[in-house]
Amino acid sequence: MRKKRTPIMLALAGLIASMLTFVSSGTASAAEYIPQLRWNAVDSHAYSTTVTDPAGGVTVPCDSAGPNNLKSYDASGQIVRELSSSQTIDGRPNCIQRPVVDKNGVLYGQSYGWNGSNSAHGTNLLAYEGNGLKWKYPTGCTDADGVDPSIGANGNIYFVNGSSQLVGITPEVEPGTVQPKKVLSVNLTSSRCSRTIAFNGGIAVFKDGSTIANFYTYAGTSLGSKDGKSANMPVSATGRLFYPTYTSESGGGRSVSISAYNALNQQVVWTRKVSVPGAYVSDASMRPAPDGGTFVIMRENEMVNGALTSTQVNTVVKLSATGEKVWSKTLPSKDAYGVTYNPSNYRALVGTSGKLVLELSAQAPVSNGGWGVNAVTIKVFDGGGTVVYDKHMHGDLSGGNGDYGFTYDANAVISAGTLYVRSHCDSNSCDGVKLYPIAIPNVGLDYPRGAVFNVDELEQSDPVRPLPVPYVALGDSYSSGEGVEPFAASSNTSTNKCHRSDLAYAQLAARNPGNGLRLDQGGFWACSGARTKHITGVWEAEDTSDGVNLDEDPQADHLNENTGVVSITIGGNDIGFGYMVESCAYPTRDCDGAIDLANTNMSFLEVLLQQTYIEILNKAPHAKVYVAGYPPILTADGGGCAVGEAGSDYPFFTEGRKQKAVEVLNALNAKILENVDTVKSVNADFFDRLHFVDATAEGSPFIGHDVCSDDPFVNGLILDNQLASFHPNAKGQAAYAELLARKIREVDLGGQDNDGEVDPDDCPIC
Repeated sequence: MRKKRTPIMLALAGLIASMLTFVSSGTASAAEYIPQLRWNAVDSHAYSTTVTDPAGGVTVPCDSAGPNNLKSYDASGQIVRELSSSQTIDGRPNCIQRPVVDKNGVLYGQSYGWNGSNSAHGTNLLAYEGNGLKWKYPTGCTDADGVDPSIGANGNIYFVNGSSQLVGITPEVEPGTVQPKKVLSVNLTSSRCSRTIAFNGGIAVFKDGSTIANFYTYAGTSLGSKDGKSANMPVSATGRLFYPTYTSESGGGRSVSISAYNALNQQVVWTRKVSVPGAYVSDASMRPAPDGGTFVIMRENEMVNGALTSTQVNTVVKLSATGEKVWSKTLPSKDAYGVTYNPSNYRALVGTSGKLVLELSAQAPVSNGGWGVNAVTIKVFDGGGTVVYDKHMHGDLSGGNGDYGFTYDANAVISAGTLYVRSHCDSNSCDGVKLYPIAIPNVGLDYPRGAVFNVDELEQSDPVRPLPVPYVALGDSYSSGEGVEPFAASSNTSTNKCHRSDLAYAQLAARNPGNGLRLDQGGFWACSGARTKHITGVWEAEDTSDGVNLDEDPQADHLNENTGVVSITIGGNDIGFGYMVESCAYPTRDCDGAIDLANTNMSFLEVLLQQTYIEILNKAPHAKVYVAGYPPILTADGGGCAVGEAGSDYPFFTEGRKQKAVEVLNALNAKILENVDTVKSVNADFFDRLHFVDATAEGSPFIGHDVCSDDPFVNGLILDNQLASFHPNAKGQAAYAELLARKIREVDLGGQDNDGEVDPDDCPIC
């Protein structure tokens, strides 16, 4: 059992320190103030980038100027690794300056130091488990830059070698050898020793100083490239690249827009202007968030009463997965305690919990009114924009002469509930550089690395999860995301109107690392207007009802023995369900005729559904197949309701017509469930992989959100875009994603979710 490191005297010291705060503007406490720490600060060195591990520990790299030993601390502050910089490896001092750590705590890096008259990296990438050297692997990068490896979602290590090849190697030694196995080698163009970033679908490569990001799958397939406008733009765990575009405006203003580019479908998902009219934005940086959106930190001139001033401030903007502005907060240039900020110096970090941690360079006033002392300010925002942590780290131990203070650390890092900051004072009267493990609850490992590692946001006790399985999404418009623009450009042309949305439930489900799904390029084939024949490919040659989507192959052809999960909604178009709902929405149209047609078509649906399910199960022999029913877009509760814009033909559901439409919807879902059960009974051992996802059951997030409700999860009738009518909106697709996630947990855990029991009310996104 781990011993608690909380002696009485330390507890008292922490209590006293917590009472030493600023008392008024223009004055500062006469003593050092440090926020609550996880464990006592330790001596550190320099400012090379520290790195954390999923268990809450931290590694402080070697500093060749010292040189100093590399040290790794666990979550309680105990040293668990120390690599001597005086040891020589590959003819160089073993001073590892830029290490990376995988989810098992294994450390990778290159030795660096002087050898005679020059300083360079060693020949090999080194792997250390604890203090033990596991293996060495040649990189061909021996200049001052060395390699910047990253750890993939599959646990392999990826880097660009000195021959401009993207290389992937296993974390373990290949049997019968002394080196890991090479699993990937892709020739690049003039990108030797470049920086890499791992995401769930593959690897992004940034050539040093270049603004171009090149994307590859873990199998080495090129996903194309994108100009991120600036070097080292951030990439999310789902392969979204965020980048800024600046525009000069009349009156001397300068605006900024943020774009989200999806590397897996090679499309710009959205572009949103984030600055306010009249603003002057000097620069903007992005930090991807686990929900698919991003935080934007702008440095801009402060506006007072609509007029620009010469004072610069930081403004934080949160954009959602669809690019909508969720909230915006401008940090004051001076707070109530007289602390001023340098908006050019900040460190922004996002945890897997979705919180944004800002470490700011600040200056605190001194008691004699002097120049002030350097300070560090830490602010933490939750996903809703609320500041949940706000502390200064400061000191004035030199008698108010203004020559003592804590310096800002541009390389702070986060892990499970801890922000690790290195700082030193500006006077000979203090102790030099120290590492401060500041306690910040429920932050999580840094994103996107933590999500790529599949580390649960707040549950760090079991960080190792199975690798994501290949996922293929099939179906009709309810699965393609019709009704939630924007659509992938290739699915919104004059010859293809499949309308595949980046916010379809399949895309959302794959972005949630807890679901263990990998929706690679070529995995999303749901298509607006699809019928059962478009899944199986069984239709007559003279049938031209496929319209503009004739170039689409049968969806089941995209399945294979490697497919791990399939999801689908199908059957609604076979009976003319959309036509029936729209006909019943207009009092002047033939609702009864449309219902009779739907019921007639439903009599043929049994064979079509069974053919479809069996085709999928046979073509994906190892996959779990999730057949989703249709949501309660209408319910029998209440009277009639308006579902569209007023006009000469006013769309309004009378109570009677609404009841008839609900009966058809219920019959359709019952038919789908019946045939799922029938197919499973045909071959219980092979077809038991088929599962029904009931969107109308008790506890479904759709309940209470039909088209007639105050908060509908389904679009009403949209006159200028009728294809989107009566389809799930963004909230509806999120509800579908939650239903799929619940069913996956239920199936994987034998009828239980991650809490040990099925909890239908657990819907954090609704």
